[in-house]
Amino acid sequence: MINIFKYFIYEDLNNSKVYKPNLKLSNSEFFIISNENELKDILKKHRFDGYEIDTINLGLKKKAIAFCVFYENNLVHISWLAISEEAKKFIDDWPMKINWSNIGIYGLSYTHPKFKKNGYFQYTYKQIQNFLLNKNIKFIRFSIKKRNTPSISALSKFQPKKIANGYSFHLLKFKFRILIPTNENRI
Repeated sequence: MINIFKYFIYEDLNNSKVYKPNLKLSNSEFFIISNENELKDILKKHRFDGYEIDTINLGLKKKAIAFCVFYENNLVHISWLAISEEAKKFIDDWPMKINWSNIGIYGLSYTHPKFKKNGYFQYTYKQIQNFLLNKNIKFIRFSIKKRNTPSISALSKFQPKKIANGYSFHLLKFKFRILIPTNENRI
């Protein structure tokens, strides 16, 4: 049996406006974790209940950057950013040519179910935009499954441009993916 999944591939232009977002709930803290030493320091005070620490270690080994929000020392949201091909393979395995001097890849966001609708996703996304602007990277790309309406809704607030439709075909342990650009887009 073949399973077919549809995805949307989006691109968001970072304008030159640097956001100064605020966390809604007091006792919330934000951290950017880019290596295992930073993770060790954070683990001295904070917990990753509900999120596999091995996944975080794997992402850091692949050079992905974790953007984390903690509430009362517990992880409540995490989003990942790739600014290299190695990190992209951890975050998003869609076949795209990326100009790494101008595009970052965003994905693998997770918000603890008890903390949805508290603005952690938007806060983290704005922090990722700021991080990329500080590196003069103007675009963020990400993919979302068509049926993931909560993520599509949350990201629509930033008005990203859909640049392709993706189709993923799964047969047993084999996976084949194809991207079909929208209009004049090249990916």
